[in-house]
Amino acid sequence: MNTINEYLGGFSVVLIIVFGLVLSIKTKFFQGKGLLNSFRHLSKTKKTEDNSLTTRQAMCTSLAATIGTGNVVGISGAIAIGGAGVVFWIWISSFVCMIIKYCEIYLSMHYRRKEAGQYKGGIMYLAKILPPKLHFLGFAFAFFTIVASFGTGNLIQINTAVESFKNILPKDFLYTDTLAIIFAITLALLIGFTLISGIKKVSGVCEKLVPFMLILYLAASLFIIIKNLGEIPAAISEIFEGAFNPKAVTGGVVSSFFIVLRTGAVRGIISNESGLGTASLTHSAADNQNISAESEIGILEVFIDTAICTLTAIVILVSRMPIFYGKDMGLIPVNDSFYSQFGIVSSYLLSLFLILFAVSSVLGWGAYGIVASEFLWKKRGRSLYKIVFAAACVLGAVLSTEKIWVISEIFNSLMAIPNIIILTFVLRKFGIAKHRS
Repeated sequence: MNTINEYLGGFSVVLIIVFGLVLSIKTKFFQGKGLLNSFRHLSKTKKTEDNSLTTRQAMCTSLAATIGTGNVVGISGAIAIGGAGVVFWIWISSFVCMIIKYCEIYLSMHYRRKEAGQYKGGIMYLAKILPPKLHFLGFAFAFFTIVASFGTGNLIQINTAVESFKNILPKDFLYTDTLAIIFAITLALLIGFTLISGIKKVSGVCEKLVPFMLILYLAASLFIIIKNLGEIPAAISEIFEGAFNPKAVTGGVVSSFFIVLRTGAVRGIISNESGLGTASLTHSAADNQNISAESEIGILEVFIDTAICTLTAIVILVSRMPIFYGKDMGLIPVNDSFYSQFGIVSSYLLSLFLILFAVSSVLGWGAYGIVASEFLWKKRGRSLYKIVFAAACVLGAVLSTEKIWVISEIFNSLMAIPNIIILTFVLRKFGIAKHRS
């Protein structure tokens, strides 16, 4: 299973990066201009009267899914594996892949349809305009999305939330598996109630939750960075030096340039989800007739996600806590960094952030799953999915996530393959030049 994941993951990352480079060159790196435009578009978002989403709701729902525990735990582990240089390659891969998310949203909105006062669209609907023999790609994408939503978007996130809940409790408190299950059931009920109310309700909750948790994390991170302002030049130097000469930063434990490049590129893509096609599922439901403007918001999402990853990395680097390079240490580097600055309060802060990030990610992926399940099995399938997805939250409290991680990464990679194929065919039909405003 690990071997399959390694080769499939490597293939999908190369596929996404190459596709992003081709699009970037053909559009003359439009993502730069699109990012500047996106800030202006976001301020013009309006409320809707029907079941459609606002631009801000679509963006926050997409961000809820992308900004999960991986922005903290994943980046912390990535630095331990490859050193500070991975941050540089996260930046590069994110910039290159911004244009993919733009095209995913643009094409999905262009070919969407409106039913019962709500827009329907996404990568799987794009497959319907391809030759009949390729229609299976849409069904494959929807199926892979549903499976990935249970792994990446549910079990792993809930497991992290439960472990974080344990850290919030007093040290002399008798923690049991029963208490963990009760906490997971509570989350399942809250998440289930939100999902059953529909994607409009999910997006409304994400619209409030995402800015709140981002402001909190930004404040805590900036406190550490400002407190260690003198270490910023050295941290930036480590990032650039480590990107091309990792041995100089890690002391020889990580001496391969390709390990650093691969780790940074993979973590960046996994975090911002460019190339997976997920953003198309929420933005297609937005009531925005300016398709290009809505698509440019997707570029902003990648930027925000990358900024959160960078904050985590800078916090670790300026804190100057010892790191044992060459092995994924998970939360340890960032936990040590927060502890060195906040003391005993750090465990409460990190636990709060991880719980918020986990819950938001579950809601965001739940929204993806709702759209995908409705495409495959109509309204009955959508209703059943909501119930099963919420109930699966309880399993996250008791299952070991080691194998779940591997399976989830496999299905994330599988999502990318039909997505890139569909986009390639549709872009040839539609013309990539039309995607530049």
